[in-house]
Amino acid sequence: VFYYQAESNFKDLFGQRRRWTNGTLACHIYVMKNIRTYSQNRGRLFASCFFANAFCGALSILAGALAPGLLFCVAMLSLTDFVDLSPAARPLVVYLLSYKLLFATAFMGFLLSFAWAHNQEGRPRHASIRLVAATTLSLNVFIYLVQIMAVLHWGVHLSVRGSCSDGIIAAMLIMKLTRAVAYLLMSVKNGDLKSPLIFARHCFCYYLLWGSLRGWFVA
Repeated sequence: VFYYQAESNFKDLFGQRRRWTNGTLACHIYVMKNIRTYSQNRGRLFASCFFANAFCGALSILAGALAPGLLFCVAMLSLTDFVDLSPAARPLVVYLLSYKLLFATAFMGFLLSFAWAHNQEGRPRHASIRLVAATTLSLNVFIYLVQIMAVLHWGVHLSVRGSCSDGIIAAMLIMKLTRAVAYLLMSVKNGDLKSPLIFARHCFCYYLLWGSLRGWFVA
Protein backbone atom coordinates (compact mmCIF):
# COMPACT_ATOMS: atom_id res chain seq x y z
CA VAL A 1 0.00 0.00 0.00
CA PHE A 2 1.38 3.40 -1.00
CA TYR A 3 0.49 6.38 1.18
CA TYR A 4 1.08 9.96 0.10
CA GLN A 5 0.33 13.38 1.49
CA ALA A 6 -2.71 15.25 0.18
CA GLU A 7 -1.27 18.64 -0.75
CA SER A 8 -3.35 21.61 0.37
CA ASN A 9 -1.88 24.39 -1.79
CA PHE A 10 -0.85 24.81 -5.39
CA LYS A 11 2.88 25.22 -4.74
CA ASP A 12 3.11 21.86 -2.98
CA LEU A 13 0.82 20.22 -5.57
CA PHE A 14 3.04 21.52 -8.37
CA GLY A 15 6.15 20.04 -6.78
CA GLN A 16 4.40 16.76 -6.02
CA ARG A 17 3.15 16.32 -9.58
CA ARG A 18 6.55 17.18 -10.97
CA ARG A 19 8.21 14.57 -8.75
CA TRP A 20 5.56 11.98 -9.62
CA THR A 21 5.91 12.52 -13.36
CA ASN A 22 9.72 12.41 -13.36
CA GLY A 23 9.79 9.52 -10.89
CA THR A 24 7.28 7.45 -12.86
CA LEU A 25 9.23 7.93 -16.08
CA ALA A 26 12.48 6.98 -14.34
CA CYS A 27 10.81 3.89 -12.87
CA HIS A 28 9.56 2.73 -16.29
CA ILE A 29 13.01 3.21 -17.83
CA TYR A 30 14.67 1.37 -14.94
CA VAL A 31 12.29 -1.59 -15.32
CA MET A 32 13.00 -1.81 -19.06
CA LYS A 33 16.77 -1.71 -18.48
CA ASN A 34 16.58 -4.38 -15.76
CA ILE A 35 13.77 -6.53 -17.11
CA ARG A 36 15.79 -9.74 -16.57
CA THR A 37 16.07 -9.01 -12.86
CA TYR A 38 12.29 -8.80 -12.49
CA SER A 39 11.49 -11.75 -14.74
CA GLN A 40 14.26 -14.26 -14.06
CA ASN A 41 11.88 -16.58 -12.18
CA ARG A 42 8.97 -15.93 -14.55
CA GLY A 43 8.03 -17.04 -18.02
CA ARG A 44 8.59 -15.19 -21.28
CA LEU A 45 4.95 -14.12 -21.42
CA PHE A 46 5.24 -12.34 -18.07
CA ALA A 47 8.50 -10.68 -19.11
CA SER A 48 7.00 -9.51 -22.41
CA CYS A 49 3.86 -8.11 -20.77
CA PHE A 50 5.85 -6.43 -18.00
CA PHE A 51 8.22 -4.82 -20.51
CA ALA A 52 5.32 -3.74 -22.73
CA ASN A 53 3.56 -2.14 -19.76
CA ALA A 54 6.68 -0.17 -18.79
CA PHE A 55 7.29 0.82 -22.41
CA CYS A 56 3.71 2.06 -22.90
CA GLY A 57 3.87 3.99 -19.62
CA ALA A 58 7.11 5.70 -20.60
CA LEU A 59 5.80 6.40 -24.10
CA SER A 60 2.62 8.01 -22.75
CA ILE A 61 4.63 10.36 -20.53
CA LEU A 62 6.97 11.31 -23.37
CA ALA A 63 3.97 11.82 -25.68
CA GLY A 64 2.50 14.12 -23.06
CA ALA A 65 5.40 16.49 -23.68
CA LEU A 66 4.09 16.89 -27.24
CA ALA A 67 0.61 17.88 -26.05
CA PRO A 68 1.16 21.67 -26.29
CA GLY A 69 2.46 21.37 -29.87
CA LEU A 70 -0.36 19.03 -30.86
CA LEU A 71 -2.92 21.44 -29.45
CA PHE A 72 -1.39 24.28 -31.48
CA CYS A 73 -1.46 22.17 -34.69
CA VAL A 74 -5.11 21.16 -34.15
CA ALA A 75 -6.02 24.80 -33.48
CA MET A 76 -4.42 25.80 -36.79
CA LEU A 77 -6.31 23.03 -38.60
CA SER A 78 -9.55 24.17 -36.97
CA LEU A 79 -8.82 27.73 -38.05
CA THR A 80 -8.43 26.46 -41.63
CA ASP A 81 -11.81 24.69 -41.42
CA PHE A 82 -13.32 27.85 -39.95
CA VAL A 83 -12.58 29.65 -43.25
CA ASP A 84 -15.07 27.38 -45.06
CA LEU A 85 -17.58 27.41 -42.21
CA SER A 86 -17.75 31.19 -41.86
CA PRO A 87 -17.27 33.07 -45.17
CA ALA A 88 -17.76 36.40 -43.38
CA ALA A 89 -14.62 35.81 -41.33
CA ARG A 90 -12.57 34.64 -44.32
CA PRO A 91 -10.44 37.85 -44.78
CA LEU A 92 -9.43 37.93 -41.11
CA VAL A 93 -8.74 34.19 -40.92
CA VAL A 94 -6.70 34.17 -44.14
CA TYR A 95 -4.69 37.10 -42.79
CA LEU A 96 -3.99 35.23 -39.55
CA LEU A 97 -3.04 32.04 -41.37
CA SER A 98 -0.50 33.95 -43.45
CA TYR A 99 1.46 34.48 -40.20
CA LYS A 100 1.14 30.92 -38.88
CA LEU A 101 4.91 30.36 -38.98
CA LEU A 102 5.39 33.46 -36.85
CA PHE A 103 2.74 32.22 -34.41
CA ALA A 104 4.41 28.80 -34.28
CA THR A 105 7.81 30.36 -33.55
CA ALA A 106 6.37 32.56 -30.81
CA PHE A 107 4.50 29.58 -29.33
CA MET A 108 7.64 27.44 -29.27
CA GLY A 109 9.63 30.27 -27.72
CA PHE A 110 7.06 30.69 -24.95
CA LEU A 111 6.95 26.93 -24.33
CA LEU A 112 10.73 26.75 -24.00
CA SER A 113 10.87 29.77 -21.71
CA PHE A 114 8.02 28.32 -19.60
CA ALA A 115 9.86 25.00 -19.17
CA TRP A 116 13.23 26.65 -18.55
CA ALA A 117 11.90 29.08 -15.94
CA HIS A 118 10.14 26.36 -13.95
CA ASN A 119 13.11 24.01 -14.13
CA GLN A 120 15.40 26.78 -12.87
CA GLU A 121 13.20 27.97 -10.03
CA GLY A 122 11.55 24.66 -9.11
CA ARG A 123 8.33 26.37 -8.10
CA PRO A 124 5.17 27.48 -9.90
CA ARG A 125 5.15 30.83 -11.67
CA HIS A 126 1.51 31.75 -11.18
CA ALA A 127 1.24 34.45 -13.84
CA SER A 128 2.56 32.23 -16.64
CA ILE A 129 0.54 29.24 -15.44
CA ARG A 130 -2.69 31.26 -15.45
CA LEU A 131 -1.87 32.49 -18.96
CA VAL A 132 -1.18 28.95 -20.20
CA ALA A 133 -4.34 27.57 -18.59
CA ALA A 134 -6.54 30.33 -20.04
CA THR A 135 -4.98 29.97 -23.52
CA THR A 136 -5.27 26.18 -23.51
CA LEU A 137 -8.90 26.26 -22.43
CA SER A 138 -9.69 28.94 -25.03
CA LEU A 139 -8.09 26.91 -27.83
CA ASN A 140 -9.99 23.79 -26.74
CA VAL A 141 -13.28 25.71 -26.72
CA PHE A 142 -12.54 27.06 -30.21
CA ILE A 143 -11.69 23.58 -31.52
CA TYR A 144 -14.90 22.08 -30.17
CA LEU A 145 -16.98 24.99 -31.50
CA VAL A 146 -15.55 24.39 -34.97
CA GLN A 147 -16.43 20.70 -34.66
CA ILE A 148 -20.00 21.59 -33.64
CA MET A 149 -20.30 24.04 -36.55
CA ALA A 150 -19.05 21.33 -38.94
CA VAL A 151 -21.74 18.96 -37.72
CA LEU A 152 -24.45 21.60 -38.09
CA HIS A 153 -23.34 22.87 -41.51
CA TRP A 154 -21.87 19.81 -43.19
CA GLY A 155 -23.17 16.93 -41.13
CA VAL A 156 -19.55 15.81 -40.73
CA HIS A 157 -17.80 15.07 -37.47
CA LEU A 158 -14.27 16.51 -37.52
CA SER A 159 -11.91 14.61 -35.26
CA VAL A 160 -8.17 14.08 -35.16
CA ARG A 161 -8.65 10.94 -33.07
CA GLY A 162 -9.51 7.52 -34.37
CA SER A 163 -12.26 5.20 -33.19
CA CYS A 164 -9.72 3.26 -31.12
CA SER A 165 -8.72 6.41 -29.24
CA ASP A 166 -12.37 7.31 -28.69
CA GLY A 167 -12.99 3.82 -27.30
CA ILE A 168 -10.08 4.14 -24.86
CA ILE A 169 -11.33 7.52 -23.67
CA ALA A 170 -14.84 6.13 -23.23
CA ALA A 171 -13.49 3.18 -21.22
CA MET A 172 -11.50 5.53 -18.96
CA LEU A 173 -14.56 7.72 -18.40
CA ILE A 174 -16.70 4.70 -17.53
CA MET A 175 -14.03 3.51 -15.08
CA LYS A 176 -13.82 6.90 -13.39
CA LEU A 177 -17.60 7.23 -13.28
CA THR A 178 -17.90 3.77 -11.71
CA ARG A 179 -15.46 4.78 -8.98
CA ALA A 180 -17.34 8.02 -8.34
CA VAL A 181 -20.68 6.19 -8.07
CA ALA A 182 -19.16 3.63 -5.69
CA TYR A 183 -17.75 6.44 -3.53
CA LEU A 184 -21.13 8.20 -3.53
CA LEU A 185 -23.00 5.04 -2.51
CA MET A 186 -20.50 4.36 0.26
CA SER A 187 -20.87 7.91 1.57
CA VAL A 188 -24.67 7.71 1.51
CA LYS A 189 -24.53 4.38 3.33
CA ASN A 190 -22.36 5.97 6.04
CA GLY A 191 -24.66 9.00 6.29
CA ASP A 192 -21.93 11.36 5.04
CA LEU A 193 -23.33 13.75 2.43
CA LYS A 194 -20.71 16.48 2.89
CA SER A 195 -17.70 14.50 1.66
CA PRO A 196 -19.11 13.85 -1.88
CA LEU A 197 -19.65 17.60 -2.36
CA ILE A 198 -16.09 18.39 -1.28
CA PHE A 199 -14.80 15.55 -3.43
CA ALA A 200 -16.73 16.81 -6.48
CA ARG A 201 -15.38 20.35 -6.03
CA HIS A 202 -11.80 19.14 -5.71
CA CYS A 203 -12.16 16.81 -8.71
CA PHE A 204 -13.54 19.60 -10.87
CA CYS A 205 -10.67 21.95 -9.96
CA TYR A 206 -8.08 19.21 -10.36
CA TYR A 207 -9.23 18.03 -13.79
CA LEU A 208 -9.60 21.62 -14.98
CA LEU A 209 -6.03 22.28 -13.88
CA TRP A 210 -4.54 18.98 -15.07
CA GLY A 211 -6.45 19.02 -18.36
CA SER A 212 -5.06 22.41 -19.28
CA LEU A 213 -1.53 22.11 -17.89
CA ARG A 214 -0.55 18.42 -18.02
CA GLY A 215 1.43 18.69 -21.24
CA TRP A 216 3.18 21.81 -19.99
CA PHE A 217 4.07 20.12 -16.70
CA VAL A 218 5.62 17.17 -18.56
CA ALA A 219 7.51 19.49 -20.92
